[in-house]
Amino acid sequence: MSAMDRVPRLLAIGNVLARRRPAVLAATIRLLESMLEAADRAIATERMPTAPVALTAEQVLEAARVRGVPAFAEAAGGDRLILLASLGLDLTAPGIRAALVEMHRRRELRLATIGDVDAARTDLAARGLSIDLVDESAIGDGDLTFHAVVVS
Repeated sequence: MSAMDRVPRLLAIGNVLARRRPAVLAATIRLLESMLEAADRAIATERMPTAPVALTAEQVLEAARVRGVPAFAEAAGGDRLILLASLGLDLTAPGIRAALVEMHRRRELRLATIGDVDAARTDLAARGLSIDLVDESAIGDGDLTFHAVVVS
């Protein structure tokens, strides 16, 4: 395969993943970007975003179902609170945080606060998971701090 054949092939794979498995495409992009940063730090720091954040509620909910870590082992009332940091999103990016809050405001998905953060940390520790997931999940919106997305 020539170097010229690789780009169209990568685009075709990306198009298929975008339709069928958007969460897998997002993870693949993050992996490729991390490889780029590891290979050449100068390239990584010179990159500029080429488009605004394009994140859909369906992508968030799919990631929550596939790889999400529940804040508590026992679901209350059938709804599970999936910690945002477990979704594989870059929560340090302001665009990602803003997109999640905006989808919540439009009622495309439900973000939730965790009333007892210490209880969530204790529950995670009991399951052998990192208690840092709680703090890494925090997204502020005025007086509220969201930690999770609700999956029914």
